[in-house]
Amino acid sequence: MKITRIDIKKFRGIKEQTAEIGELVTFIVGRNGTQKSTLLGMLSQTFTLKSSNPMSQEKPLSGGDYRSSFREKFRLSDKFDKPGEHEWTLFFDDNSKFEIESILRSDTKTVRFWQKGKRGKGDGYKEWPVIFLSLQRLVPLAETDSQKDDLSFSKEEESFFIDNHNRIMSVVKNDTPMVSHVAGKQKNSLALDTEEYDWQQNSSGQDNLGKIIAAILSFKRLKENYGKDYSGGLLVIDEIDATMHPVAQEKLFDFLLKQASKLNLQVILTTHSLSLLKHVCGRISHFKDKQANDVKIVLMEKKDKQIVIKNEQNFSFIGDVLNLTATVPERQKIKICTEDEEAKNFFAALNKRIKLPVHYVKGTLGCDTYISIVKQNLELMLSKEILILLDGDAKLSGLEKEKTNIIKLPGGNSPERILATVLYNLLDSSRYWQRVAPSYTKEVCFRDITYDDVMKDRNLAKDWFKKQKKYSSWLSATVAVWIEENQEDFDEFKAQLIDYYKHVFLPEAWK
Repeated sequence: MKITRIDIKKFRGIKEQTAEIGELVTFIVGRNGTQKSTLLGMLSQTFTLKSSNPMSQEKPLSGGDYRSSFREKFRLSDKFDKPGEHEWTLFFDDNSKFEIESILRSDTKTVRFWQKGKRGKGDGYKEWPVIFLSLQRLVPLAETDSQKDDLSFSKEEESFFIDNHNRIMSVVKNDTPMVSHVAGKQKNSLALDTEEYDWQQNSSGQDNLGKIIAAILSFKRLKENYGKDYSGGLLVIDEIDATMHPVAQEKLFDFLLKQASKLNLQVILTTHSLSLLKHVCGRISHFKDKQANDVKIVLMEKKDKQIVIKNEQNFSFIGDVLNLTATVPERQKIKICTEDEEAKNFFAALNKRIKLPVHYVKGTLGCDTYISIVKQNLELMLSKEILILLDGDAKLSGLEKEKTNIIKLPGGNSPERILATVLYNLLDSSRYWQRVAPSYTKEVCFRDITYDDVMKDRNLAKDWFKKQKKYSSWLSATVAVWIEENQEDFDEFKAQLIDYYKHVFLPEAWK
């Protein structure tokens, strides 16, 4: 069982909003006062383990139990939180849903959350083990009533804790460490004892990390001890970055992502850390299609006294929202590949009129090679951001036009022959010749390589193109004549390019 999304009809400042939930990890981000912790509570309040469940008597190493605690998640107001003013729906990957509403608690006359339309005993919850790590976990162990107990660990568990603790904290060497379980009314956790210090001297970061790894070990025990009765669980952590240095935050996320996959967990977190979010967005950008839903970022903003939820994976935008800045994005360049330098030059002259932001990929390949790459779907070259421009005489048989990154240059022939034909048919009296050079004429143009040579021999055509290009204004002037005579073809080519550019940088359109 996995949560896929939450639809919030109403809850304080949140009205008619939807948040997508990652299959493995979900980050909830936003500035202070945007109800991030409230959303954590809404996502985790629904779950418990009934007494009939074989796992119901188990206790997490991180303290408490695997049942949802209302007090831990919500601080409701007698004045502003009234029955009937809270309603949301959780959707699951088995196509089921669970609707929740606020009702009046009969005994204390306070608000409670229950399955909508149900009032029977046990109707208020779904069965799923959940651990909620609130900010209370950050109270230093040394300031609590916690004491070391005699809870034993297997060698595998002890090694799991020490190895992951040291990896996340970047500890190079830790002499003969031992894992201790400490417990009390205020806090349960795991800590390290070494030859140099004991669990009471663990830093705040170590203390926080110990609590988190203890939660993971708790789910690990459930999976190993209960087999088919265990189908996964939910781990919720408020302000995951608290007390952790930036590198440790990144390593902790990598650890949680890995364990969520192994233990069939959903991990839901809040954070204010921009360095962590940059790391997460970087990981997301390299995910393959099958990983597309593994990690989600939910951005919460306050606008006109209401909370707006966006499912946002763009780090630049997230950073702007959290920093209260507005970055003007650079116009992104599309990468251009051509068959040869002549095609590149021809397109560059056309693009002076189109003004598409481009970057030319170094090197060229033949037409057949490009087509073969596309047909074989080779990721090396078949990228949305790489546009292959082939000569107008290229044969594109066997390619699905709408699914390729190939566009033919206009004119129906190679650039050399297109421009040679333009000049061959141009009147001697045309003002064009004087624009190129005072003594430039049709005879000069075809003096060494005739028009027939250009049309019959591709190598001679290239030589002819290079000879003419030594006149600085020749290419732009000749292309201008071609456009004037072939305005419809030019407009069609321009429209293709612009449409493709939109497809690249508007991902929802690339389907």
